[in-house]
Amino acid sequence: MNPHQTIEHTHPPTGKDRLDLLGYSQDMLEGLPDSLIDAFKGIGNPFEIAPLKAGATIVDLGSGVGVDSCIAGFKTGGRGKVYGIDSESAMLDQARAASKALWLRNVIFIQGDMENIPLPSNLADIVMSNGVGCMCLDKEVVFGEMYRILRDEGQLQLADMIAYGDVASSPTASDYPHCINEGTYRALLEEAGFTDVKITAVANSVEGPEAGLRACHVFARKKIVLSITPND
Repeated sequence: MNPHQTIEHTHPPTGKDRLDLLGYSQDMLEGLPDSLIDAFKGIGNPFEIAPLKAGATIVDLGSGVGVDSCIAGFKTGGRGKVYGIDSESAMLDQARAASKALWLRNVIFIQGDMENIPLPSNLADIVMSNGVGCMCLDKEVVFGEMYRILRDEGQLQLADMIAYGDVASSPTASDYPHCINEGTYRALLEEAGFTDVKITAVANSVEGPEAGLRACHVFARKKIVLSITPND
C-alpha cells in the first residue's frame, strides 16, 4: 500500500444494522421502539460477556436512550432492578418513555455522571456500560465509583474502545477522545481493586484497523475484602 495514500474512513453502521453486527438477537430487541433501535450507538454487546440472572440488580452507566437498560429489565424480570444513569436530559426522557411503554417497572433512569454515580455503595450485582468509558477523562475516579457501587463479587461487563495504534491520526479520534491502551486499562482496574480482569476484542468491531482503535469487552470482579475482628 502506498504510505502516502489517504484512507477513506467508512463510518460504522447505526441502529438496527449496528445491533445485528454486534450480535443482538431479534429476541433481545423484540418490542423495543424503532426510535430506540435507530438511536443505538453502542460499540459492543455487554450481554455476550456473561448472562444476567433473574432478580439481579444492574447499573447501566451512560445508558443513553435505554436500549441495554430495557433489555436488562426483561432479562432480570420483575424481581430484578435496573438503574440507567446518563447525564443527558433528552436521552433520559426518551429512555423513560420507552420503559413506560414497555411496562418495565423494574427499570429506573436517573440523571448523573460516571464520576459521581448517584447510587449507594454495595448495590449492584453487575455494572454495565457500552462505549462510554472512553469518553471519561478521569478513569481512576470512574473505576473507583464502579467498584464502590458493586457488591462483593459483583461484576463489570463493559464494552469499551481501547487504543492500540496512533489514535491521534484516526478519522474518528474525536468520537473517542480519552482512549487508553489495554495495559493501562487493566492496571487502572486492578488499582481500583478489581480482580479476574479479562479484555477481549469484539468480534465485529465498529472500527477498522486504520482507526488505531479496537472495541473490546471487559470483564472484572469486585474482590471480597474480609474484615477480621481479633478475639478478645
